[in-house]
Amino acid sequence: MIVYPKNWQDFGKPVTFEQIDNVMKKTIASIDCANLSFSGGLDSSLLLHYILETKGHAHCFTVANDIEHPDIEYSNKSIKWFEDKYRIHINHSVFIRQKLEGDMLVKSFYNILKTFVNCIIAGDCIDELSCGYYQHQDLSETTYQDYLNRLQAEHLVPLNENSGDIKVYLPYADNRIANLLYRVPLYEKVSTTCRKTVMMKLAEGKVNLEAIERKKYGFATSISVKTR
Repeated sequence: MIVYPKNWQDFGKPVTFEQIDNVMKKTIASIDCANLSFSGGLDSSLLLHYILETKGHAHCFTVANDIEHPDIEYSNKSIKWFEDKYRIHINHSVFIRQKLEGDMLVKSFYNILKTFVNCIIAGDCIDELSCGYYQHQDLSETTYQDYLNRLQAEHLVPLNENSGDIKVYLPYADNRIANLLYRVPLYEKVSTTCRKTVMMKLAEGKVNLEAIERKKYGFATSISVKTR
C-alpha cells in the first residue's frame, strides 16, 4: 500500500470550489487580525466575507486619491450589503490622499494606518494567481507566467518596504490557497469574455453582485472620469 505521501489520493484530481472555500476559511481563521484593506471589489469583498464568517467583526480601510474614485463608491455599497446580511455594524475608515498614486499612495496609506492599527489583511497576489488582469484574456500561458514571475520584484518587495511596521497578511499568497489555484488549469481561470472565473464562482452568494461585476480599476491609480 502507498504510505507516502498521505495525500496521494488527491493527486491528479480536479480542484473543487468546496476545497478552496474550506482552505480560505482555515487560512483566515488562523490569522490574528480582522482589519482589511478594502476596495469594494471582488477579492477584498470575498476576504471580508471570510473575516466575518470566522471572526464576526471587521474594520475596513479604504484609500483613494480622488473622492470620485470607484473604490469609494463600491466599498460603501459592499459595506452596506454585508451589514444588512450579517445585521452588524462594520467599522469603515475612508481616506483621500489627493494627487498621490502608485508607491507614494501605498506608503501614505500605511502611514495613516499606524494611527489606527498594527496589522491588516490585504488581497494582493490573487490577480496573478487567478488571471485577474485584462491581459490574461489572451489565454496565453506565457502571459500567466510572466505576471507570476514579476510579482515578487514589482509588487511584493515594494509592499514590504512601503508598509513599514504594519504587519501585512496576504491570505491569497498562503501556500494552502496558492497551491490549489496553481492546480486549476488556465482555461478554467479565464476566457476571452471573463477573467478570474474561479474567484467569481467562489464569490457567488458570498458577496454582493456589484462587487463581482465591477470593472477592474487598479489600486493606487488616478482617474480622469468616474468609472461605473
